[in-house]
Parts: sequence; C-alpha cells; structure tokens
Amino acid sequence: SKEGLYSISWEGTEKFEQSVVYLEDMINGNIIELQKFDEYSFSHNPDNPDHRFNLLFKSLANKDIERASSLNVYSSDKYIYVQTADEESGQIKVYNFLGQELVSQNINSTKVNKIKVDMDGYYLVTVNTHNYSESMKVYVK
Repeated sequence: SKEGLYSISWEGTEKFEQSVVYLEDMINGNIIELQKFDEYSFSHNPDNPDHRFNLLFKSLANKDIERASSLNVYSSDKYIYVQTADEESGQIKVYNFLGQELVSQNINSTKVNKIKVDMDGYYLVTVNTHNYSESMKVYVK
C-alpha cells in the first residue's frame, strides 16, 4: 500500500444496542466509539505494522445503561481501558487482588484511558472524581 491519508467508514452500529464498540488505532493510540462517528481518517506509511487496528466490544448487559455510559471499564490483551464521562477529572487506581496498588494516574477525559498490566488475572479499578467514587473488577488475559 502507498503512503497517504486514508479513511475507514462503517454503518449499522445502532444494531449493537447492548454493546459499545470501539476502534483502536495501535499506531497513534486513538480510541473512538463507533456509535458516535461513522468515519475515521488516518495517515498511513508502508512501514507501519500489519496489525494496526483493534475492535473492542464493551457489553452493557446487566448494567444500568445510564451509569454504564458515564463509566466503562473493560480489558483487551494486556490492557485495561477506562472511559469516564466527558470533562471528568479525577484519579484512576489499579490494584491487584493482594491489595497492592499497581497504577495511579490522572483521568484523561478526552479519550479512553489505556493502562498496561503485565500479568493475566483479576484487577480492581477505582475511579475517584468530584462526582462519584466507583470500583470495578476486571479480568485481563
């Protein structure tokens, strides 16, 4: 393929009523919610790796839809993803099940927060903002 500006487009995401679907660009770290956009543009270089994009699915089953839309915690590969409401500020902490704090970082409210973990297993993710404090368990493999 040639170097240049390319676009990916999609349709039909409204059919995912019980899921949120994200497109992750592994080159520049962008993660976008497919239900909110219908196209993604990116610069391509022939030297880029073949595996550039991931599709990530977050199930809303058994959750309060309104609450799930303001805080999403999920995993893929060796990463934990945390998405808060727009303009949210606060702190994200990740603990192992021995109670050891592994990560503490400020919330990046402009995109999904991506946190690398080294081992498979369950983790406790706490999100503290001025509006709420919530902890969620997530499994990483």
